[in-house]
Amino acid sequence: MKNTVFITGASSGLGKATANLFHQNGWNVIAAMRSPENETELDALENVLLVQLDVTNPTQIQEAIAKGTEKFGSVDVLINSAGYGLMGVFEASSPEQIQQQFDVNVFGLMNVTKAILPIMRAQKKGTIINISSFGGIAAGPFASL
Repeated sequence: MKNTVFITGASSGLGKATANLFHQNGWNVIAAMRSPENETELDALENVLLVQLDVTNPTQIQEAIAKGTEKFGSVDVLINSAGYGLMGVFEASSPEQIQQQFDVNVFGLMNVTKAILPIMRAQKKGTIINISSFGGIAAGPFASL
């Protein structure tokens, strides 16, 4: 039985590269992204399931995981890759912009992880990988958030 990886933010960047790498290594891939209807490269690959997922939407989190486990039976690895950086001077950032940044990059990651943990606990195995940015260690100009 093939292993299955669930990847958030799989429409671009590290998330998409990771989806391709796991696919090339024979894994089942659940590629989660906000607009799967726009994805053409991953959609053409065998054993890759595109699912709609905005990590700030609890209903979509549950639906994406349910579709993935229905198709592949399990989730062996979760890769939290969804996220974004908001550029600008801190004092010009609105409370809504700051909240959205945390909703995606912190709480979104936590909510997806929380939803997958029961599956991994039932399997008595699983790996969770959280991808972040160097900006979390050392901020640069106009990248305080």
